[in-house]
Amino acid sequence: MFSFLTPSKHATVDRQIAIAPEGEKKAVFVTEYERLYWTALLITGNPETADRALANASKLSDAATPVFRDWLTKWANSATAHTAVEEIRDQILAAALTYPANSRQELHEPLSPEQVSFLQRVEAGALIGSLDPLARSALVLIGVQSNSLSGCARLLRVPRNNIIAAYSRAVAWLSNPQAAV
Repeated sequence: MFSFLTPSKHATVDRQIAIAPEGEKKAVFVTEYERLYWTALLITGNPETADRALANASKLSDAATPVFRDWLTKWANSATAHTAVEEIRDQILAAALTYPANSRQELHEPLSPEQVSFLQRVEAGALIGSLDPLARSALVLIGVQSNSLSGCARLLRVPRNNIIAAYSRAVAWLSNPQAAV
């Protein structure tokens, strides 16, 4: 189990995710048919091919398929990050004030799979104690989830320069987690 992802013993949230019933997953293909068909038609350029694409997409919504499972996992990670940001919005905004507004740093690339693996093994308390909420958020959103800088700025409601500086701080910490930031 990843220490970075281990929930608190005091968490009261039910940790089991209820997957939507099969009928509900399929219902979206009925209720959103026109929009989904339009999307498929614009891409394929052919009504029959668009219908076939829509039928195949409906089949992919079966939770047993790897495509749907991968998408569901990505969505769950994204939704969790968004709600976590909302929970600490004031702390993120306060942390942003500690970064220089005129920073000229370059944005680092998202973390490599090896760096993500290392990060997941880091004791969560060490990371939390060393990095402020903005740096931690940028590390997860850009470094782990590969969100764009503009998407991160929209979600965090923080200027890009502050995010770049915070992410740079987090990447520097990751290179030497024993050093105090």
